[in-house]
Amino acid sequence: MNKYLLLALFLVLALASPQSVRADETASTTPEVLATTTPIVELPEPVTEPVIATTTGVVATSTEFVTASTTDAVAISTEPTPTALPSVDIALTVATGEHILFADSITVTACAPRPDMEPAVSGYCALEQSGAPMAWTWYGNDAFVDSISGVGNDYEGNAYWNWFSDLSYGMTSLNAHTLHAGESLIVSIGRFPLRLQTTSDSEQAGNEIIITVEQFSFDSTYSPIWEPAASSTIVIHDTLYETTGDGTLSYNLPASDSIEIHARKEGYLDATPLTVRITEAPESDTGSSSNPGPVPKPADAVAAAASFLLEYQHADGSFGTSLLSDWAALAFKSANMSTRTLKEYLEGGPGSLKTATDFERRAMALSALRINPVQKVSEVLNRFDGTQIGDPSLWNDDIFGLIALRAGGYDESDIVIRSVAASLIAVQKSDGSWGGVDLTAASIQALVPISSLPSAESALAKAREYLVSRQQPDGCFGNSFATSWSIMAIEAIGESPNTWTMTGGATPLSCLRALQSPDGGFEAGASEDTRIWATAYALPALTGKTWDSLLIRYPKAQSIDTPPINNSHATSTDEVLPPEDTTLPIAVPTPIELPIISEIVSEPFIAKIEEASPILTNRRLAASAGSALADTGLPAEQRSNDSGLWVSIMRFLMSLFGFLF
Repeated sequence: MNKYLLLALFLVLALASPQSVRADETASTTPEVLATTTPIVELPEPVTEPVIATTTGVVATSTEFVTASTTDAVAISTEPTPTALPSVDIALTVATGEHILFADSITVTACAPRPDMEPAVSGYCALEQSGAPMAWTWYGNDAFVDSISGVGNDYEGNAYWNWFSDLSYGMTSLNAHTLHAGESLIVSIGRFPLRLQTTSDSEQAGNEIIITVEQFSFDSTYSPIWEPAASSTIVIHDTLYETTGDGTLSYNLPASDSIEIHARKEGYLDATPLTVRITEAPESDTGSSSNPGPVPKPADAVAAAASFLLEYQHADGSFGTSLLSDWAALAFKSANMSTRTLKEYLEGGPGSLKTATDFERRAMALSALRINPVQKVSEVLNRFDGTQIGDPSLWNDDIFGLIALRAGGYDESDIVIRSVAASLIAVQKSDGSWGGVDLTAASIQALVPISSLPSAESALAKAREYLVSRQQPDGCFGNSFATSWSIMAIEAIGESPNTWTMTGGATPLSCLRALQSPDGGFEAGASEDTRIWATAYALPALTGKTWDSLLIRYPKAQSIDTPPINNSHATSTDEVLPPEDTTLPIAVPTPIELPIISEIVSEPFIAKIEEASPILTNRRLAASAGSALADTGLPAEQRSNDSGLWVSIMRFLMSLFGFLF
């Protein structure tokens, strides 16, 4: 019997012990609560005092309400302020082979295609906000149009949804394309757009202009190209005209304020209309005999310059040197001259190309002649050191590098474009120049197509002011070289050279025409090569073209995420230099040997991963054991200690029963 009394005594002690232990643990694990024997003192009811309004909320002076009011105040002050999403106004056209689904201006607000993406003002948002039903196909983080208004990609018929930004073929997904204000976005299937150009957007009544219509297509390698839109229809003042086989039309301007030109062709989207402003013809000059003679009319000036170049073209299509042949290619393209023999010559890859500017100039020439410049663009990329291209002491290789890279499919989204542009902007002088009129005008042409990059617009504004300050009373900017490039820069920023008027009505174009010799060439009295060079520069200016407008953009061969480590290709060139004040510096750099970086995962690192495996296994076991205690009903912070206490009690009772029985 004593044995059972002893057992009952132990059970009573065992059941009473957890309460005292838990109380001790609570006191020890909660330092804010102090065990004390002091009697509880009853406090009087709090007196509510007047409420004081503050800028952060309501503060109560009563002790009882301090904590609550302070918390409320913090919650109010930290509540996020709604941020307005950015938006831009664009012109959107959505078309199929038979119907125009959408054609209007639209304000596009930033959106997030998926919850895990940041909002952006993209082409994806434009389509979604147009209201047309559509479906998308995702490839990783890129969204591509699968169908719009029930019209889907025809994989068997090789017809797909394509998009164009300002008539540049879209080479990325639409959600990766950031829209800019005033952009013309075309999304189409079954029809490609037409492109309309004129030799000038402002001329005198009676002058002749050349109107060119081009149609978008793909070549045999599926590279995007623009080709002449033969037999297309041009509409002027409700009168219909048909283009020739090369997609051009010669048109004499009537006595009018302006004309609007439309172009269409069956199976294509209509071209964006162009407006040509018409001014009155000047009265004939009956002044003194010191007048040097009549200034050639615009069309005559273009024809005379083209005739001059043709006289010096060799039988193989070249102009004697790589430099002259490359610039002649751009001149031929601007004047819609036959490029067959010159194209055949350049396709053979002639000339000793060494410097960055050699490859840049050749890439521009090939692109103008509808030859994919991928190999020459690759050579340009090989001379990118992570910051700039070619010789760090020169600027011209960065200027023309930006232009050539765009022909190779690179844009603001590529690190090479962003880096080179930032490097070029950083060296702009305080007066807005890059050392002279010619390089400043060239920099303007290089930066305008990528003006959305940081500081580009500011740099362009300062460069424009510099050109304004350097224009001479006769309308020119120096010799024909500097004046030609300045005219192209003015065209690039969207202005007409005819509006840059000096005293007596002189403009850059009137001055350039006055510099033209009776034989059609420029820089009379200079060497033959210099005259060919100057005339090749002048033709794009006379026809109102820019370098970027003459180039066909081809898709890039591959993306470059890191700069190349080889910058040892640049050497000097012995080609003829332009006249003083417009000479492009020739690079003579010292080869830079950069270290080869190899990324190797060391063995110790792998060993550490293997050693960590048992630890991770133990943690998983511990987590499983912890989950088994989740149903005990105890607070989370007490489960570990209480479980150990009950295990000890049970073990003690089992050993006691074993001892007694």
